[in-house]
Amino acid sequence: MQYDLELLEDMITVTLNPKNILLVQPTALEIAEYEQLAQTEKVRIRKRMKSIISKPLKEKYKVKYVHRNQQDIIALKNILLDYLMHIDIKQLEKQACGVLIIQLYKLLFHSLKELLNYIKQYFSSYFNLDEKVPKSYFLRSTYDLQIRGKNIKRELIKRGYDQMVVEVAISPISRLTDSKTPTVTYRQILYIKKLLIALENLKNQSISVSSLPDLLLSMNFNTGNFISYVIADVVDIINALSSQEEKTERLLRWRKEINQVSVKPGVILNPNCVSVKEQLNSWITEEIHYLETKQRLLSVAPVIKDDLLADEEKLHFSVSVNVLSIFVRAAHDSALLLNKRGTLIFKNISKYCRTIQASNLSSESMDKKSHVAERAHKEKAILALQEMIKFVHTY
Repeated sequence: MQYDLELLEDMITVTLNPKNILLVQPTALEIAEYEQLAQTEKVRIRKRMKSIISKPLKEKYKVKYVHRNQQDIIALKNILLDYLMHIDIKQLEKQACGVLIIQLYKLLFHSLKELLNYIKQYFSSYFNLDEKVPKSYFLRSTYDLQIRGKNIKRELIKRGYDQMVVEVAISPISRLTDSKTPTVTYRQILYIKKLLIALENLKNQSISVSSLPDLLLSMNFNTGNFISYVIADVVDIINALSSQEEKTERLLRWRKEINQVSVKPGVILNPNCVSVKEQLNSWITEEIHYLETKQRLLSVAPVIKDDLLADEEKLHFSVSVNVLSIFVRAAHDSALLLNKRGTLIFKNISKYCRTIQASNLSSESMDKKSHVAERAHKEKAILALQEMIKFVHTY
């Protein structure tokens, strides 16, 4: 695959690198030639991309080609932004063509911006939404999102919405704006913008206890803190009921209500995790199974004492049993947990912990799953650890 941005990359990273310019300054004529080359390359690259996409090539090749150009353009934009933000202006201005060089940086930056917009406009079906956004776009977007997020939070709480669920709804914006480095993707930015529009529209509607949670459910807001909030609310209702039949009936009714909420197609906060409905339905199924099993046991041997901890007393994890098993084994292997016997560790974890999908864990099953971990579960464990690391940096 031909590298379309080779000339621009060489010009930006080598020829016009501030370190090299401070040693050997280009003349005004050379700078004018660089400006002309930048314009010529912009036109050439646009024609080249149009030609490749219009050819009868395999779709896989076209996707790969556009993604490569998109990634390279963003990388060069970030380099130029670093030049403009960190360059020693005073030292550069002492040189005869210092101002012209800064203008050249800006011209190159805007040329790359036009190329990126060209891809978005004309090859939108090939545009990689999972690519990290440029630093300039990140800085501009986070400022706007931060202001809108604060205004929405204040208005919703003022109107009487539960502060806890409001903070859950705003949490992706807070994490985004608190980040020091632009690691966010286009898909994440688009989701947050859609979420803000939906929350702003909510301010103009009549208040309802379920309106905000239902909105987040329809937006497939599949974060652990939202799942935990919803489940904790249901657990409080269930625990207030006296009979097993009433609890089962309420869970069945709740499952029906959840499944009747219309979810926006193609919208999801975290594509690497299962949907909100799947997680909640799985939890409800496990709870119903637990209640039915408990009812059968009580009807056969009512004098048997259940020494299991109540759900509200257990540590409640938002990850699956498979991911939790990986965490436990890694903690043991890395000597974070100093107990010598791994089986005993799993026994205690299964006794005092639960997940969204399972109320009662099996130590043998967890031990086994930790030694045959699937790639998807390992990736989810890594993502969860990365989220924890982000919080640690803020402490």
